[in-house]
Amino acid sequence: MSRLSLLPVPVGLLTFILSLTLFLFIDSPYPILGALLTAYLLFELTYLIQFQQQKN
Repeated sequence: MSRLSLLPVPVGLLTFILSLTLFLFIDSPYPILGALLTAYLLFELTYLIQFQQQKN
């Protein structure tokens, strides 16, 4: 496994932690759901970028 294929995991975890902190700070009604959605979107976006780079 290359280093690039492991990149989405820490990106997703870091995004989850940062967005959970932000959503808790602004008193969001569903902070965990918002953090999971945000982390999932950036996780998938990172995979998309990875596949585009491997394709070229």
